[in-house]
Amino acid sequence: MEIGEKDIFYYVFYPEKLDTEKLKYIKNNKKLFSNEILQYENSKKAVEKPVPHNILEKIYKKIEEKQQLTKIELHKFEVKQQVYQEYRTLAADSPEEKQKGVTVDTYIDPGNNYIIKVLNFENKNKIYVFEKDQEELENFSLKIFPSGMIYKGLNSTEPLIIEPKVDVEKIVLNFE
Repeated sequence: MEIGEKDIFYYVFYPEKLDTEKLKYIKNNKKLFSNEILQYENSKKAVEKPVPHNILEKIYKKIEEKQQLTKIELHKFEVKQQVYQEYRTLAADSPEEKQKGVTVDTYIDPGNNYIIKVLNFENKNKIYVFEKDQEELENFSLKIFPSGMIYKGLNSTEPLIIEPKVDVEKIVLNFE
């Protein structure tokens, strides 16, 4: 009979899932598989041993820190412009023209590590995500507020297109 490592694993951890013939064969030939059985039995004891509370607390804290690092909140960056009274408003600067054209909003995180540019068209948004070191970002999602809708991006080389257009006040960038 052919007995593999997987069979020894099942013999120690899940004997009820092992074929009856293989179970009997391993029981009758324990000396032949003694090293492998001992190794898995020691592993089983280690796994079943309770983890001390202080170690669990450290693990939970590390998980929480990691989750916080993967969610980055970006807020709209307001450019403060001085208005000079002696200049008149040009037709392209009029509110009516701005509504017809494209507007661009910039969002940054508190650490200035990420920049998101949102191009607002009449019926859609194009969202570009940039990292400070100009690295390509992969497998991320953007949660757009106030709607709370989540949009997934495979990489940052292409814009994320949202149709129909949504209002954007805040963005949460999340890495998966």
